[in-house]
Amino acid sequence: MLNNLTTTLAASGATLIVFLAAVALYKRKKTLLFLPLLVTTAISVLFLLLSGITYQHYQEAVSWISSFLGPAVVALAIPLYRQLPLIKKYFRPLIISITTGALFGVASGFMLGALVGLKMAFLQPLLTKSVTAPVAMDIMALLNGNITLAAILVTIAGLTGAIVSGTLFKWTHISHFIGKGVAFGAGAHAIGTAKALEHSEAEGAISSISMIVCAIIVSIAVPVGGTVLLTIGW
Repeated sequence: MLNNLTTTLAASGATLIVFLAAVALYKRKKTLLFLPLLVTTAISVLFLLLSGITYQHYQEAVSWISSFLGPAVVALAIPLYRQLPLIKKYFRPLIISITTGALFGVASGFMLGALVGLKMAFLQPLLTKSVTAPVAMDIMALLNGNITLAAILVTIAGLTGAIVSGTLFKWTHISHFIGKGVAFGAGAHAIGTAKALEHSEAEGAISSISMIVCAIIVSIAVPVGGTVLLTIGW
């Protein structure tokens, strides 16, 4: 019991210290390579490889940290409320573009996965790559899918979106904060929203509503689509 408690405190403490140090580093040098989640993930992986501690033991030790995901997402309601007049003004184009982005994210993930021959066990988590982690994990639990893989794919999608967003916006000539906000929320969920908030509160609010609407749509589309695929014997 004492050994488990010591492991939990050590792993949790080390993870939090590394994350806070990564946040401080990012504030001083806002480079994509210094994104706090990216730095923390890289150091955590390196630590597990060098220490010989299994991922399962580490996950059990720091599992309580995951409980903050829900409140963190709910906290995004604050900038959302402040920008409510803006959201009302652009409500129709927002809903159309977000819905399109959500469905395209699900469809593209499935088609690309099927194209390279992935089995359903891998296709299911891939369908939820563009929604925030708590939602993706709940969907996978409902479908009896791989929850851990879903969380990993969500993190990869979020980090990728935050890292390549600047280049993609230049290539596609997207400069308006609404276009950027929708893209961040629909493609990179909470990590993208955090990046959008760095630009402006308005962009962060648009990203927040994009992330929320995407979560609702994907929560309906993936279980229904999964049921249909199983029915036809996929």
